[in-house]
Amino acid sequence: MCAYQIPQVRDPEPVAPNEAILVASGDLRLSANQVCWAAQSAMEQRVIEAFAREGVTVKRGHPYDPALEHGFIWNQRMGMDVFAHIHPDAPLIVAEAVWQYSHHVLAGLRSHRGPILTVANWSGEWPGLVGMLNLNGSLSKAGVRYSTLWSENFEDAFFLNGIREWIRTGTITHDASHVRPLPALDGAEAELGRALAHDLARIVGGADVSWIHGAPGENGAGHLAGNGAAAEDLETARRRLNSGRMSRLPVLIDCDPGQDDAVMLMLAMASPEFDILAITAVAGNVPLARTEANARRIRDLMRRPEIPVHAGCDRPLARPLRIAAHIHGADGLQGLDLPPPAAPLAPGHAADAIIDILRVRDDVVLCPVGPLTNIAAALIKAPDIATRARRIVLMGGAVAGGNVTPVAEYNIHADPEAADIVFRSGARITMIGLDCTHRALLGPMELAALARAGTPAARATVAMFDRPDSWTPHLHGGRPGAPVHDACVIGYLLAPQHFAGRDCHVAIETRSDLTLGQTVVDWHGRHGGAANAEVIGDVDARGFLDDLVARLSR
Repeated sequence: MCAYQIPQVRDPEPVAPNEAILVASGDLRLSANQVCWAAQSAMEQRVIEAFAREGVTVKRGHPYDPALEHGFIWNQRMGMDVFAHIHPDAPLIVAEAVWQYSHHVLAGLRSHRGPILTVANWSGEWPGLVGMLNLNGSLSKAGVRYSTLWSENFEDAFFLNGIREWIRTGTITHDASHVRPLPALDGAEAELGRALAHDLARIVGGADVSWIHGAPGENGAGHLAGNGAAAEDLETARRRLNSGRMSRLPVLIDCDPGQDDAVMLMLAMASPEFDILAITAVAGNVPLARTEANARRIRDLMRRPEIPVHAGCDRPLARPLRIAAHIHGADGLQGLDLPPPAAPLAPGHAADAIIDILRVRDDVVLCPVGPLTNIAAALIKAPDIATRARRIVLMGGAVAGGNVTPVAEYNIHADPEAADIVFRSGARITMIGLDCTHRALLGPMELAALARAGTPAARATVAMFDRPDSWTPHLHGGRPGAPVHDACVIGYLLAPQHFAGRDCHVAIETRSDLTLGQTVVDWHGRHGGAANAEVIGDVDARGFLDDLVARLSR
C-alpha cells in the first residue's frame, strides 16, 4: 500500500496588533479602472488617515500596478490570489469609491473569518456607494457577516463613531428602528405572489423554485386557482419579461486559424451573447488539415465540445493556395502548444453545412474571417441563401492599402474570385478591413493584463502575440503591438458603437496582375454604383481592446 504525504496547508502570516488590511474591487474594463483610480486612491488615503488617528495602521492587500495604471482587483482570478495571501482572521476593509464587480472578491470574502467592513464614499460624481451596496447584497445572500459605513469626507461623527465601534468590537450597530416586519398576507395575495415568483423563475430559466411552494397540503401553492384578474396580470408580466430577455445572436464562423483567428474564436466562445451554430474551416493561413485541426484545438481549450467543426475547401476556386506560415508559423498557432483535437470533425462539407443552416434559419450572421472560398462555394450551389443570411460580417479588404501587395489584403487576395462572388451576391455585407484592424493593436499593456489574468484564453493569447520581434511598428505609426484582425468581427457584433464606417460600393479586382485582389471601395461615391457593403474604416481601439481583454480574462 502506498504511503501518501498529506500536504500541510498553512495560513499566511497574521497581521500585527492594531493593523487592518484594505482591498479594493474594480471594473473588468481597463479604461474604467484607469479613469477611476485617482478618486479611489484619494478616498483610500482619507480612510487610512482616519484609522491612523484611532491608532490602527491600514495596509493595502494588493499593490498599485504601474503597468495597468491602477490598483484595483480587476478579475476573479486576481481576487483569489490576493486573498490567498491575507490571513483569514485579519480585520479587513473593502473600500469602494467607484463601481465594482462583486465576484472579484466574493470568493475570498466568503471564507474570511475576521471582521469585514465595507466602506464607500458618498459622492454625486463617483458611484462608490452603489458599488458598495451591490457588494453588500452579495455578502448578505452568501450569508457573510459584515459591517458597513459611508461618508462624504470621512471626518463626520457617523463615520468616526462607526470605525471606533468596529475597531473595538469587530461590528457596527446601526439604528434599525425604521424597519418593520412584513405583515402576513392572506389567501389570494399570498397565492398570487407564489405563482408570480414561480413563473418568473421559470422564465429566467433553470432556477430553483422549490422555495416558492407552501407547506404540504396548502391549497393552490404555485398556482392561480380560479383568479381571473390575477391570471391576466401574470400573463402581462410574462409578456413584458419575454420582450426584455436577451436572446443570443446565432452566428456561423468561417475561419482559417491562424493566430488572430484563434483569438477571434476564443473571444466568441467567451461571450455568452452568441449562439455559435457551427465553425467551418477553410484553407488559408495554413493548409486545410491545419486550419480544421486548429479550430478543434481552440474549441477544446475553451471547453465547447458542443460546437460542430466542418472542414471545407482545401484550395481557392481558381488559383493555387498561398499560405501565410511566415506570419502564423508552420502549424498556424506559433507560440501556442496545444494537444491534438479531442473529437473528430463533424460530417459533411463546410459549404453544405452553411447551406443547411441558412435554409432553416433566416437570423444567422455569417462571420467569415479567412479567404471567402467556403462562402462562395455555398453561394454557387445555393444562390438563394444570400438573402437568407441576416448579415455577412467579414474581415478582409482595405480602402487605403494592402498587406500582401500595395493594394490587396490577404483574405481577398488569396481567393479574389470567391470574394467577387460574395460581394455580387446581394447579401447584406459588413466589411472590416485593414483600415480598421490596424488601429487596434494588442500591445504591451494589454498583454501584461492578460498575463496577470492567467485564464486559458488569456495565456494562449499571450503565448501567440507577446513576440515583440514580430511586431511591425513602422506600419502602425511607431506604435508597439500586433493587430488582431479577425477579433474585430466579434468586437463589432458585441459593441458596434466602437466602430464607424459608411455604405459603399465595393468591387473586387480579379484580372490585373498588378492590383489582383484589391477591394475597390467607392468611399466618396464618385462612380455612382449602388452600395453593396457597409465598410468599416475606424474603431475606438481603447474600447474594443478593453472589452477583449476583459472577456478573455474571465
